Amino acid sequence: MNIYKRCRPLLGTFVEISLTSWPESPFSTWVDEAFHRIEVASSALSFHDPHSELTRLNRSAIGHWVSISKSLRDVLELALELQNRTGGQFNVATAQPLMYWGLLPGRVDSAGWGYLSEPGYEVSGLKARRVHPVQIDLGGIGKGYAVDCAVELLKQKGADVAGCVNAGGDLRVFGPKAHAIWVRSGRPHQPEVRMAPLKDEAMATSSVHPSHDSSPYVDIRRRRPLLDSQTVVARANECVIADAFTKIALLLPFPAAQQLANEYDAQLSFVS
Repeated sequence: MNIYKRCRPLLGTFVEISLTSWPESPFSTWVDEAFHRIEVASSALSFHDPHSELTRLNRSAIGHWVSISKSLRDVLELALELQNRTGGQFNVATAQPLMYWGLLPGRVDSAGWGYLSEPGYEVSGLKARRVHPVQIDLGGIGKGYAVDCAVELLKQKGADVAGCVNAGGDLRVFGPKAHAIWVRSGRPHQPEVRMAPLKDEAMATSSVHPSHDSSPYVDIRRRRPLLDSQTVVARANECVIADAFTKIALLLPFPAAQQLANEYDAQLSFVS
């Protein structure tokens, strides 16, 4: 058996792909294809890329339908579903408050709270439109989706292929090999906590580190950022689900978050 690893800067972080298979396997070609799949997803979902599909949607006129790819459609539809299931607390159309706080690029005159009490966009087939003057940021769910895209491609290469796609801590392992995953709490001087081995499963983490009374997590009901230092870990079959539920666990009371997570075959835990 051979082990092959490569790392590239993508998705605003470093993405590492590791594979284990038989010696004759064309590792390099497979990894190139997987990285390309991540780049395709990023070109659709990125808030920071001025040429992405999401940027085109954010810049479109209110009420104007914009053609989108399957990737952007899938993520926008899942985000709407989770927004409905969480009573509006999970909301990807919160880029304007983050821009107002200086946590995302761009200039706005206000946080735009009045537009965040209901969905800010609609999706119909391979088209989407904004129905309110909101800005959409998929940073809280898009990395997980891109990881899944790469893993699904690699799984098609053969039943004996095993590996891990890790996008800055949002990761998914596949194949017969179990991986031991270590997670830091994010608190200063806190020792590492070793999680149970991960096998054919995804894991994501999110941490709140308040700085100057701001954080990248928006509490819509209280109209302020989340400020309580905490780290949440989510495990699920898909990385996009694990990625999303780390935010849901921060935004909802834990019993409600875990109850909803159970419906998506996800497990939540806090690292103290």
